[in-house]
Amino acid sequence: MEPAGSDSAKALIRRAGYRLLLTKGFKAATYSAIAEASGCSKALVQHHFPVKARLAVDLVHDLVLAIESYVRLRRPAVDDLTAFRFLVVQLYYGFLLESDVRPFTVDLLSDRAILTDAMEDEVDWNSRILGLDGHADRAVVEQAVVAVGGTYELLYWRLRRGELPDAAELAERLLLGSMAGSDIDSAATRRLFHESAFDPATLAVAVAELKSALRSPDVSETDRQLLS
Repeated sequence: MEPAGSDSAKALIRRAGYRLLLTKGFKAATYSAIAEASGCSKALVQHHFPVKARLAVDLVHDLVLAIESYVRLRRPAVDDLTAFRFLVVQLYYGFLLESDVRPFTVDLLSDRAILTDAMEDEVDWNSRILGLDGHADRAVVEQAVVAVGGTYELLYWRLRRGELPDAAELAERLLLGSMAGSDIDSAATRRLFHESAFDPATLAVAVAELKSALRSPDVSETDRQLLS
């Protein structure tokens, strides 16, 4: 067994936890199940992750970073920042809406604590990409909070009604909402989104690659790039 303080043990547990979260959902990914999947003791799993929700929050964080890396690697010709943000957000929602990831998505959306952390992570990512200062650009950051939170609520509402939203539509709503009050040409921005969007086949391939990167116990060189 790996010593309790071993980084490799924590990485092994994290990756096993990710695989379970993405196949079973948060509620079904118990400490016992994670211990069995990782080959570590339940006590060691709890030592590294005393709060299981931390795994779900870490997964969302790593997912956003992996998507950002993926878009930079696979769509290097996209040099417009707004188009880049749209692609990242479209792929993020495309991932959450994928059929076998949906149990995790519903658990994420129904757990206020995890969702709040996920929202903060997404808003922080947006601020970093735009070079925003949390104090000097407070109004812009707060508008992003409203847009991100509202889009999550819309996604949850539709899933509870048995409806499957379109990832590009959600991305468009979020980004246009985050730009509300700014001096933008909404019609031109929508055209940019539609011209930049992943088509369904390309989106499916991207989601599959990201799932493989986040689930695999042995990280390939491509996965290292995605998760760097």
